[in-house]
Amino acid sequence: MKEGLAATRCAIHAQSMASARCTGCRRFFCSECVTEHSGKFTCAACLETTKRSISDHGIRGRLWDRPVVFIQAVIAMILVTGTFYLIARLLGSIPEFVHDGTIWE
Repeated sequence: MKEGLAATRCAIHAQSMASARCTGCRRFFCSECVTEHSGKFTCAACLETTKRSISDHGIRGRLWDRPVVFIQAVIAMILVTGTFYLIARLLGSIPEFVHDGTIWE
């Protein structure tokens, strides 16, 4: 008597042997009906549900709604601006005789 995956048939194609189990709905599917997504085997229905869930929540739009992300972006801009300011001050503090052209003569 066969046990486990070897005895299981595809949930969509009854004539095909199952090759993987969907991590979302936990049903068995053949290799034609399942796909690997983010390192997990997923059926088309679960993959569509995941895509719809992501688009409904608008992850890209919600990014700036989170105060932590906004604060991190402001801090990053301050650090970048400060770094360029300090570099400009350093270059401005170089004495004139270094860059007036007479040092190379």
